Amino acid sequence: MSSDASQGVVTTPPPPSMPHKERYFDRINENDPEYIRERNMSPDLRQDFNMMEQRKRVTQILQSPAFREDLECLIQEQMKKGHNPTGLLALQQIADYIMTNSFSGFTSPPLSTSVLESLKNYNFIFTLNTLHL
Repeated sequence: MSSDASQGVVTTPPPPSMPHKERYFDRINENDPEYIRERNMSPDLRQDFNMMEQRKRVTQILQSPAFREDLECLIQEQMKKGHNPTGLLALQQIADYIMTNSFSGFTSPPLSTSVLESLKNYNFIFTLNTLHL
């Protein structure tokens, strides 16, 4: 047998020179009014707040310039592939949704004029509110 097998497990605490690793519960102040309010909140209400936060994040994504650029690229790719009215209609509806929401207090850059003109050539109907020409 080797000498390693005869050694036991060391159960001494780490030396005091090692820093204490902060845990999640070390950061919680149990007297914080916000923490107390969240802790006492009913599960249904907490779920409603979580859904509101998720919707807020989705709205931020939909109104981001990066999403707008990706949407424009998708529309242009669909148009290059040929006449796929279903796919283009779905993309146009997404664009309409984003444009409509940009008038409700949110600012988002408009779709490019070339994309809008191309969609108009495919007999899509645009309301005046969605055209940012």
